[in-house]
Amino acid sequence: MNSWKCAECGYQHDAMEPHETCPSCGKDCEFVDVTNYVPKMDRTDRTCMCKVCGTEVRVVNDGGGFLKCCDQIMVLK
Repeated sequence: MNSWKCAECGYQHDAMEPHETCPSCGKDCEFVDVTNYVPKMDRTDRTCMCKVCGTEVRVVNDGGGFLKCCDQIMVLK
């Protein structure tokens, strides 16, 4: 299951796929996959891995946000 966040109003829900229309604001919004989002400083000195190619990255100085590889979001190892 993934976590999806509406780019317009911030509504967040857990589902396999995002809604087509946001239940909160009623618009046809873009939903961002925030499943593996970890706030700033939580990943410092941890390793993230790409599920596609297996690349591993050790986070030295975390600025928050998403880490991507192979056009996919990396996951904490």
